[in-house]
Amino acid sequence: MALGSKYSHHGEMPDFHTVSPVVCHDVATYRRRLRCELECGCLSSFPGEQRLRLRVGDGHRDHRQACEVHVRQPRERRHQLCHLGGEGDSAAGRFSGGHLSSCLGGMGRPAKAPKMCVPLFQEGAFALVFKSVHYPGEAVGTRRGGPLLIGVRSDHKLSTDHIPILYCSSGKDKKSCSTLPRMDQDTCLFPVDEKAVEYYFASDASAVIEHTNRVIFLEDDDVAAVSDGRLSIHRMKRTAGDHPARAIQTLQMELQQIMKGNYSSYMQKEIFEQPESVINTMRGRVNFDDNSVTLGGLKDHIKEIQRCRRLIVIACGTSYHAGVATRQVLEELTELPVMVELASDFLDRNTPVFRDDVCFFISQSGETADSLLALHYCKERGALTVGITNTVGSSISRETDCGVHINAGPEIGVASTKAYTSQFVALIMFALLMCADRISMQPRRREIIQGLRMLPELIKEVLSLDDEIQRLATELYQQKSVLIMGRGYHYATCLEGALKIKEITYMHSEGILAGELKHGPLALVDKLMPVIMIIMRDHTYSKCQNAFQQVVARQGRPIVICDKDDYETISNSSRTIKVPHCVDCLQGILSVIPLQLLSFHLAVLRGYDVSLLPPPRTHPPSHTSPIPPLKLNRL
Repeated sequence: MALGSKYSHHGEMPDFHTVSPVVCHDVATYRRRLRCELECGCLSSFPGEQRLRLRVGDGHRDHRQACEVHVRQPRERRHQLCHLGGEGDSAAGRFSGGHLSSCLGGMGRPAKAPKMCVPLFQEGAFALVFKSVHYPGEAVGTRRGGPLLIGVRSDHKLSTDHIPILYCSSGKDKKSCSTLPRMDQDTCLFPVDEKAVEYYFASDASAVIEHTNRVIFLEDDDVAAVSDGRLSIHRMKRTAGDHPARAIQTLQMELQQIMKGNYSSYMQKEIFEQPESVINTMRGRVNFDDNSVTLGGLKDHIKEIQRCRRLIVIACGTSYHAGVATRQVLEELTELPVMVELASDFLDRNTPVFRDDVCFFISQSGETADSLLALHYCKERGALTVGITNTVGSSISRETDCGVHINAGPEIGVASTKAYTSQFVALIMFALLMCADRISMQPRRREIIQGLRMLPELIKEVLSLDDEIQRLATELYQQKSVLIMGRGYHYATCLEGALKIKEITYMHSEGILAGELKHGPLALVDKLMPVIMIIMRDHTYSKCQNAFQQVVARQGRPIVICDKDDYETISNSSRTIKVPHCVDCLQGILSVIPLQLLSFHLAVLRGYDVSLLPPPRTHPPSHTSPIPPLKLNRL
């Protein structure tokens, strides 16, 4: 067995080729290497939290390493996790997954582990993989809310491309149902003629693409069991709407897409990939000759969407900002009320949702936990659901009624960059599709479509400012705070730029709506406070100029991102970043890229590795907690 991780517990990020095929025939040697001990720090938020010991297994590395499992209700479940020998940052809801495999000796075979552990987490999200040294030919994985897939690699013909689901018989008692149902040749996957096969358990397809492009995406509450080279998929009970089988899918991804090439980090590579990523988002969808837009994923539901009473865009983080950035043009072209909601807040408020609403769920990974919960909430209330994701086979793409795949390519970097601009473009295309048959909208549609045509070249022009932005970063990297101000189409740009800076550089940054300056934020401005303002030649230009004068009156020295032909702003500003002009609703794509570059250079100058997840400080991601890819060879 080989156990590898895209991101190490100690911050190391090995290249993907380090997840190498290993078959260990010497069980005694394997057992000696398997046992290592690790103490995890415990947050002191809850009085009385005690440190526990955990054992972490790693089959082919000499250094200590642990994977993490993020669960909800940590206080309620802690006594049960303690019973299993677990430890972790209970206040953050983060526990090491290594201890779960160390308790398998007491549970018996790995096949019993999900039946015994899954009841601990009747609520919340998890993704678990179990492997025991006592049963080297077996492994079991299960998920709910967290992503989990299985890569399949074999040079020989497989028994099937669709693995039927096995259910625990309802007539069995609890004792007889504590292990998974017996497999046979008709209910499992195996190579014909008993040839070699390899299985990889991973949280993301990019972790296994070096070895195979054939994967099986598990659904919530699936239990995948590998025994003696045979893979079967089980569920403890049958529910309405269950698909009878899980299909092997072929990934349209190449290894070159997840390599850094000549760039210093994945983040830098992905920023500079944006001319190509926006082209890929539009490819085959926008016809620039006849000004038409086609979204194949929505064609069966577009009439229903056009009859709706309200659009609700639900997302988290960067994806939420993409919704805010396009809200104005969505309202303009659809003539419908558009709500843009943070998924967690949407759920906390128990927001009323009706059958004639259309709910959009935006997520790069398609596995964002809060967005998935909001998706289930909206489906229960009968709303039509639309997914906008970058990951084929993700939970959101499978569970929504229809959707758009943004085709931005794998995003390996911690901070989302090219996915933001592709989500932006995807929402613009949807708005154009909605008003295709409205004569009064045709001049505006043509203007926007021609703006999309020019967009890739304009992005390249902005990226050519990299050296200038790097020099600016050398002046700012020792600062403790930065304020970013704008309004109209560029309020979302301020939010997104501030998020990138705080996420990557650990510098306090705040995106401020320029119209709210007089209601508090202006008090922060003085001659020492770095201020970045976005001023473009659109309908808010005069109001942004007014905000600029207010900042200057407080002895502020704003750095202005402006149109390269806006000579008035350039002459009145001490420092400017000049970007090319585009149609107003697309200008936000051009103005956010300097902030992406700035955040990258600030992080490098401050000595942080932008490739780490988690970053050097404790930062448990709630959306796609990586599960170390596990690769099982048939022995």
